[in-house]
Amino acid sequence: MSLKFKVFTTIVIIIGISTFSSLGFWQLGRMQEKTYLQKMRKINQGLAAADFDAITNLDNALFRTVKLTGNWQESEAFFLDLRKHNGRIGMQLVMPFITQKGKKVLVNRGWIQHEPANMELPKIKTILTNTRITGLVTESKPAKFDFSNSNRLKPRRMFIALDKLQEQDQKLANIVILQTQADIKDSLIRKWQLKEFNPQMHLAYAIQWFAFAMILAVVSIYLVLKQRK
Repeated sequence: MSLKFKVFTTIVIIIGISTFSSLGFWQLGRMQEKTYLQKMRKINQGLAAADFDAITNLDNALFRTVKLTGNWQESEAFFLDLRKHNGRIGMQLVMPFITQKGKKVLVNRGWIQHEPANMELPKIKTILTNTRITGLVTESKPAKFDFSNSNRLKPRRMFIALDKLQEQDQKLANIVILQTQADIKDSLIRKWQLKEFNPQMHLAYAIQWFAFAMILAVVSIYLVLKQRK
C-alpha cells in the first residue's frame, strides 16, 4: 500500500468521522429546539388571550392567542401559492397589520380555493381601519429556497421569507400571526393545522449518526492494527 493511498484514506476517515459526529450534534440541537417549542406551546395555549401591544418579548409568546386593534396594510398584502386544505389547492392571504401602538406584524388571514392556472387573484373583503382581530402567534423560519429577489415583491409567492422582508422594513415583527376568528364573512377558511413536534425523532437520528462515526472509527483502528501485523 503506497504512502499516498494511506494519507488519502486517513483524510477520508477523519472527514467521515467529523461529518457524522457533526450531524449527530446537530440533531441533538434540533431535539432541544423541538423540546423547547413543545413546552412553549403547552404553556401558552393554556393562557388567556393577551393584548399584542402589551407583549414585550415575542419569543416567549409563541403559540399564544393574542388580540390586536389597528389597521390592515392592504397595499403590502400577498398570497402564498399552492397551499392545500382538505386535499384542495388554494392560496393563503398574508397581510401586514399595524396596531394602535405602531407595531407591525404579518398576519396570515386564511385559505381560499384557487386554481394554480388562474392568474386572477381572489378578491377578499377587508375592513382596513379600526379593525380588531384575534390570532395565534407562530414562528416563521427562513425559506429553504429563495429563487429570486424579485419574488419578494410579487403578489403570489411560495414563501413568506420574513428575514428578507425585515431587511426592507425593520419595524416588522419577527413572528407571523395566524388569524383565528371564524365569524368574519371574507370567504377565507381559518382551520389551522399546527405542525406536531417530535423531539424523540431527532434523538434517534443523532444516535444513528454517532453510530456511523463509531463504526468508521472502529473499522479504521482495525485496519491500522491489521497492517502492523
